Amino acid sequence: MNYDEIDPEEDDVVTVFVGDLHNCRERLAILADENIPSLIAGDVEGMISEYGPPVLTLQVRREDMEDVVEIFEEVWQETLDLEGLDVDEAIVDLSSDSIVCPGCQSVIDEVTADGECPECSLYLGFPEESSSDDDSDTDEAYFDDEEY
Repeated sequence: MNYDEIDPEEDDVVTVFVGDLHNCRERLAILADENIPSLIAGDVEGMISEYGPPVLTLQVRREDMEDVVEIFEEVWQETLDLEGLDVDEAIVDLSSDSIVCPGCQSVIDEVTADGECPECSLYLGFPEESSSDDDSDTDEAYFDDEEY
């Protein structure tokens, strides 16, 4: 198999990263070092900002996805180690009134229903829900008193 080329018309490709040209090229180089073919695609409908840099995608063959995930997880762990962070440490406080997305630096009020940044679709997770006995008593009382 020729690892230098990928043809989106012929190959079953999937997007593994969305970002600017610099960040796409960084990841393309990482994958090239591991002999995994990838390509940078642009002009994704709805993804090109009118006032900012173009938003591009990095794509790989679907069959390489498992290896790509493993490689990107290793890179992520190396980055955390360099920063002195533990994987379990929260990087983003989702319970605060305003959240700064580490991906696009947008200040957002809340994540989407899928736990993503509404600006760049980076998965941030879900805020921990606090449950209190007072809330559940109120709900029960409301439903107990409700007549149908």
